[in-house]
Amino acid sequence: MSPKRKITLIFLVVILITCSLGIGGFFAGLRLFREYTAGKFAKWTSLGVPPDRAVRIVGLNPDWGEKTVEVEITTTSGEFYRYSAKQNRWVKVDIPESERYAEGGSCEIIPTAAFTSYLGALPAKPVDCGTMFWNWEWFADEVHFVVLEDGSVWWWRYYTGFDRLTIFLCGGSIMGICLGLVPLAILWRQQRRTGDSGGAG
Repeated sequence: MSPKRKITLIFLVVILITCSLGIGGFFAGLRLFREYTAGKFAKWTSLGVPPDRAVRIVGLNPDWGEKTVEVEITTTSGEFYRYSAKQNRWVKVDIPESERYAEGGSCEIIPTAAFTSYLGALPAKPVDCGTMFWNWEWFADEVHFVVLEDGSVWWWRYYTGFDRLTIFLCGGSIMGICLGLVPLAILWRQQRRTGDSGGAG
C-alpha cells in the first residue's frame, strides 16, 4: 500500500471514529438530561434553623417580579416565620389562619432521586414539603422547600426546558467530536513534520 493511500485510510478511520463519538456523545447527553430531570443533580441549599425549630410549612409567598418564593413556616412554639429572600434571614410574622395551608405538603411531588442527589443528599429525613411551579410551553420552573427532622429548612430550585435539553445534547455531541478530533490533529501534525523533514532533506 502506498503511503498516500495509507494516510487516506487512516484519515477515513479517524473520521469514522469522530462521527461515532459524536453520536455517542449525543446519547450520553440525552442520558444525563434524563438524570437531570429525575433530580439526580439536585443542589439543596440550607435556609438554616428558625429561632424555634420548624415543624411545618404553612405557606409559600411568591414574588413574581423578582421570580423568587419566600417560605412561611410554623415552629414548635407555635410562632410563624417567613424567610426573607432580600434580608437572607428568618423574620417573625403573623399569618391569618385563612392564609395558612390546612395540611402539610406532600413530598411525593419532589423527584425521589433528588433526596440522594449526586451533589449531596439531605442530612435528615423530610417531614414536610412545599412546592411551587411555573409552567409555560416548553419550560418549567419549580421551587421545592423541605422541613427536616432536625427543624432546619432547605430548598432547591429546579428548571427544565428545551434550552437545557439542547445544552445537554449539543454539549455531549461536541465533546464526543472533540475527542475524535484529537487523533486527527496528532496525525496531521505528524504528517506536517514528516513533510517538513522531507523538504529540509
